[in-house]
Amino acid sequence: MGNKNSRTKHERSVIKNIQEFNQIESDQERHEKLLEYYFSNDTDFMDRLHVFHFLRQHVFQSNFSSPIEDKLIEGGYKVLDIGCGPGTWSLDLSSKHANSNFIGIDVELMFPQEIKPNNVKFIEADVSNGLSFGDNEFDFTHIELMRLIYTSDKWDFIFSEFIRVTKPGGYIEVSGRRNEDVVRAPIYSKLMDIGPNGGKIGLITQDLALTHFKTEPLSKILPEELGISEEEYKSMIEKDLTEEFEQSCSESIYVRIWAQKQLM
Repeated sequence: MGNKNSRTKHERSVIKNIQEFNQIESDQERHEKLLEYYFSNDTDFMDRLHVFHFLRQHVFQSNFSSPIEDKLIEGGYKVLDIGCGPGTWSLDLSSKHANSNFIGIDVELMFPQEIKPNNVKFIEADVSNGLSFGDNEFDFTHIELMRLIYTSDKWDFIFSEFIRVTKPGGYIEVSGRRNEDVVRAPIYSKLMDIGPNGGKIGLITQDLALTHFKTEPLSKILPEELGISEEEYKSMIEKDLTEEFEQSCSESIYVRIWAQKQLM
């Protein structure tokens, strides 16, 4: 899941400019603190996650690529959504498949705790500490957009947990954005690898990106990382990047990979 050394080097480059990180010694502590700056569970952030869910759904014309639709419709299917965030994916599927059951887990309490369908449950948990479920418990295990959340040394254990809790013959699906993109615009390439000019989808992506880069955490971190003032950063996002969006095209690659657990 990426190059551990290059990721650690990048994280140290970012956090060396944040005063309160000076006393943090371990790479794991630094990684966790960095994520607090990049991500938050405020309303605006959760709204962007909701929009991005439906954007991906539109692009793929589905919420998953594993061949499980008939099983979900039939009912009695048990689904685990790891890193569920505000629960959009699980809530969407649970409302469409009332006879199947869904469990979402996340380290942050972003998900609804009371108002939700009866066939979905949310749990605060960290998969890197091990899952509390029994062996062979789920028919479908799903994880999405988690590449940045865990350091590369943890992924072998995390994948072993996916396999352990999935039933023989069940499916595991991993989705996310690949590191490389096809074409990059010069300013945007310093920040993120999503492209703007793609019809309605491109316009939505542009709005999501601009809003993301204007958030307070990134407005503090990225100017220092780029070696510019906060005013220069603000101008770059609001003027230069917007113009670049209009004049160039950059594409990113979003992938879904699914596999079936071997029958015993």
